[in-house]
Amino acid sequence: MVDGFIARKLNQQSAIGAKIDSIADLIFAAAIFIVVLNYIVFPGWLWLCIILVALLRIISYVIGFSKYHSFSALHTYLNKATGLLIFAFPLLYALVGSFAAEVIICIAAYASSVEEMIITIKSKELNRNFKSIFMK
Repeated sequence: MVDGFIARKLNQQSAIGAKIDSIADLIFAAAIFIVVLNYIVFPGWLWLCIILVALLRIISYVIGFSKYHSFSALHTYLNKATGLLIFAFPLLYALVGSFAAEVIICIAAYASSVEEMIITIKSKELNRNFKSIFMK
């Protein structure tokens, strides 16, 4: 999750690196999700949240691919925060309990998915390092 930051600080970033970083982040999130599935039974409302976020992501990627002819995952602050929350799920679970941890992650994932879709729809060109719709 800090690899992109380090690459930028060392001036070692590239277009292919940005794509690989996004794909690696998605694989990481999926791996965490699969591991968590082995230990926690998710309630129905959480499955709905997961499906909604996944659909928003897929729609955003399809829109991005049709506009830019490239995989268009963005490195927004909300995406990074959501990734951090997913990574920290075991700690959140221990600190605030299952329900609160799930709600926090669902809200962050939904917000980051909507933000990414808005950026993808509104942007004229692909900028994977667009930080936020709330910042210029």
